[in-house]
Amino acid sequence: MLQDYSYGSPKRKIKKDYQVKQFVNPYFGPKKKTFNAQLYIRIILAIFFVYLIIYSDLLKIKTIEISGTDIINPEEIRAIIQNNLKQYNFLILPQNNLLLIDKNRLITAIGSQFSLNQLTIKRNWQKLSVQVEEKVSSLIITNNKNFYLCDNGGVIIKAIASEEINKYKTVYPVLIITQDSIKIGDIVSNGKIINYLIDLDKNLKDNKFSISGYRSGGVDEITFLSTENWQAYFDVNSDVNVSIANLITVLKQKIPDRSKLSYIDLRLGDKVPICLKGEQCQIK
Repeated sequence: MLQDYSYGSPKRKIKKDYQVKQFVNPYFGPKKKTFNAQLYIRIILAIFFVYLIIYSDLLKIKTIEISGTDIINPEEIRAIIQNNLKQYNFLILPQNNLLLIDKNRLITAIGSQFSLNQLTIKRNWQKLSVQVEEKVSSLIITNNKNFYLCDNGGVIIKAIASEEINKYKTVYPVLIITQDSIKIGDIVSNGKIINYLIDLDKNLKDNKFSISGYRSGGVDEITFLSTENWQAYFDVNSDVNVSIANLITVLKQKIPDRSKLSYIDLRLGDKVPICLKGEQCQIK
């Protein structure tokens, strides 16, 4: 209200004929928020698509088909694959998905347990097809702790489970080495020694020798271990047939009682040193 101070007149209060007002332009007012149905539908479809492709059973591996195995038990390979399929990439991407499975990781995992000539992994509908080409086994290697199959190049192929050792011993010769640590893929011998050992083992078995095993005695030496508790030393550079003939001759003519025999040395050709237990060694 305004005060009227006119001269000689009583004071009067005059009411203002205006007041502060706000005006809103209806054409430029705030827009009302509306529900964007298309956006939400797209988000839902994207989530569904990701679930369908990655996490649903649509592309999940349900069958593992393994072929080409001979010495290797296919269930051992299957167990390695199944263990890898339980894992995730980046903690969220399952390995049991046909699109996301890392075949190189599988090949590395299988190769750490078996030395193979070739390994092929193919993806089919909800199935993995694994084609194996094994290396040819030639003998058993042991360090008196564990047993392994070895190929003719001296490469360790696979570890032998304790329950399978006797089965393999009936097929392959056993070579004892001093190497403390052995793993798949290690080269523990050479082709020259292995080929000689295979021939030696066949000859000894053909001549009815009772074999406990063999020991690597040096670069060019193999020691035959008899179950009768005596040994024979062979040179891999010699003729295995001549060495076996000398062994048979000495045993028949010079060693009537093998229980007293310690070793026979066949590395010197026709000169054959013999050592009896408790006696001085001599050349026969």
